[in-house]
Amino acid sequence: MAAPRGALPAATREAVLRSCGATSGLMLLAGTLARGQAWPTGAGTAETAVLHLGVAVGAAASVTAARSVLLQKNRAFRDATDRSNAQVLPPVAQNPCEVAFVCLAPAAGEEMLFRNALVPAIAWDWRGVVIAGSVFGALHLTGGRNFTFAAWAAAVGCAYGAALLVTGDGNVPIVAHAIANAASAYMWIQEHPEDVRNYHHENSMQERKYKNEVNPNVADGTGEDQTAKDPPFEPLDPQGLQNKRSRRTK
Repeated sequence: MAAPRGALPAATREAVLRSCGATSGLMLLAGTLARGQAWPTGAGTAETAVLHLGVAVGAAASVTAARSVLLQKNRAFRDATDRSNAQVLPPVAQNPCEVAFVCLAPAAGEEMLFRNALVPAIAWDWRGVVIAGSVFGALHLTGGRNFTFAAWAAAVGCAYGAALLVTGDGNVPIVAHAIANAASAYMWIQEHPEDVRNYHHENSMQERKYKNEVNPNVADGTGEDQTAKDPPFEPLDPQGLQNKRSRRTK
């Protein structure tokens, strides 16, 4: 599959994990400090917990279905999605734990800040949901994304905010967002196997080139100095060689 128009520079695995962890951690901390209240979890019965989980799963399923349709119908949204995912997902695609991290960490940080802190700070009703969702969408104009993607993010933010209002449970938007992220990541990786393979092939070639530049004797890509495998050099013994010749002529 051809690269999306205006593709972003490739990122290393370490850069993806570091950026994701740092950004999500800061948002999580800022949301926690800004809220300054007890964490909203709704009623504490098992039945309510199951109901809230159902709301989260339903919200995630709705977001996933809508995203799938929009990816098929809107080229601008598809390009923006591909640009962002092509930079973040290939470096971690071969490690399920790292894929889970880049899905869960942003969900926790963004929902803590925008839904659990910003919505109640503005108004615990539809006004808070819409304003917080709009701010959330506007911040998605970076990273190779566009106005179509920002409008989508705003709508999704409002959906997560509505789930918060309906349940009164701050965990619901986090779970919904994480599930939707995971579904999106899984589908993109499955649909772009060549992007993942190409990334790791190019990364492997760059590592081999670097090793060869650091140590020209490393020619097989194993990282081992080939000179270390060669037998040690022994100076020629003329007398010993003469004795061997004499024995052969007898």
